[in-house]
Amino acid sequence: MDAVAKRAGVGRATLYRNFDDINALTSAIFEENILALEAAIDREGASPGAFERVLWLTVDEGLRFRALIPALAMRAQSPEVGALVVRVTRPLSAALKVAQKQGEVRGDLTARDVVPLLAMVFSTVLTELDAKDLRARARRSLGLVFDGIRPR
Repeated sequence: MDAVAKRAGVGRATLYRNFDDINALTSAIFEENILALEAAIDREGASPGAFERVLWLTVDEGLRFRALIPALAMRAQSPEVGALVVRVTRPLSAALKVAQKQGEVRGDLTARDVVPLLAMVFSTVLTELDAKDLRARARRSLGLVFDGIRPR
């Protein structure tokens, strides 16, 4: 939390006044990411390539807060994180069904498959210290995922 406060340019007291601990902070940020995902899905609708663009956006959003992903992963089995995963799975499921109907992704893919695929993409950049290369590495990983989920 000290490092977060320093990086955000606020005092520790300000940070703790808004968030009890790192868990509360990561949950709030993940909530913000879910809202961005839901808005992107609403914006994209059923346009061709919408599912792919939504996943790219999800990765880009996650990269902005990648330093907090390990804290979130450490609580992966908690009820709070479980509820957040359910929230992210719902909009992904709707977008996925549209993409499947349009023949853009495999018919056997489920939203429950997509969440761990995204986690795999993020895992490729979590240990990287060289920030200038992160987006390219994540995009390459997500490109490989797309190669696997497109219909053959």
